[in-house]
Amino acid sequence: MEDSGIKGIGQGFISAKGQLKSKREIQVEDAKQAQTQSKAKETEIVTGDKVSNALAPVRTRFNEQANEVISAVNVNSQNLKEAQKLTKQQIETAKELKSALKDKDTEAIALKREELNKLAEQREALARQVKQDNAEQSDLRRRNLSFGNEQKGVVEVKEVKIQSRSTAADDLKNSGDVNDFIEGLKTELQSVKDQQQAQKDTKTQVKGVLQEVDATLNSIESDSIRSIDEAVKRTSKLAEDLSSSSQALVNNLSVSSVQKLLSS
Repeated sequence: MEDSGIKGIGQGFISAKGQLKSKREIQVEDAKQAQTQSKAKETEIVTGDKVSNALAPVRTRFNEQANEVISAVNVNSQNLKEAQKLTKQQIETAKELKSALKDKDTEAIALKREELNKLAEQREALARQVKQDNAEQSDLRRRNLSFGNEQKGVVEVKEVKIQSRSTAADDLKNSGDVNDFIEGLKTELQSVKDQQQAQKDTKTQVKGVLQEVDATLNSIESDSIRSIDEAVKRTSKLAEDLSSSSQALVNNLSVSSVQKLLSS
């Protein structure tokens, strides 16, 4: 078995015509082997890029689905933030009106009613914007997030509801009227907070699905590239071993000793 192994190595020194190769011929072959190793490394990089490129459309498509939902949630969250701000301002201004009514300060009463009317106008404008945004998001009420043919999650972008205050500031004649007005605003404020949480929950759900899909794609990409990498490394190692063996024989064996090995 040992002799057979030596002959196997020695065969690399024999030309197609059955003659012993010169040292120069073997060095040229070694150079070609080195070039093959270099190309193998290039293949590893290029093939790895091809794996990434193949998965890119899948990743992009899923991200588009998720980003569409997140974008809608961001719009809704901003509208709700503005509604929260306006409602708090209305509550504070109504309290100031109540104090002015109690003090029978006609100038302060007129000023606070004017402020409440301006806030009501801002609220009406926001309600119109919310209505428009709700219409544009109608196809996002329930959205299936799919990864290829696999459904990864069903998310719901809930419609935002902003109530317009029907009570005019001039109708707030006494403390009782103002108290009822404030209680209505407090109820509205709680509704806004609940809606904010619902939008936040949707965003959290989408991000969770995004992370899951991203991890899946990264695993597929990593496993594919690792398999390619291992194959390339095995090929490169074999080429390196053969090159080292050939070079050692060139450096250490004379023509006569090689001929002796081949004839044994």
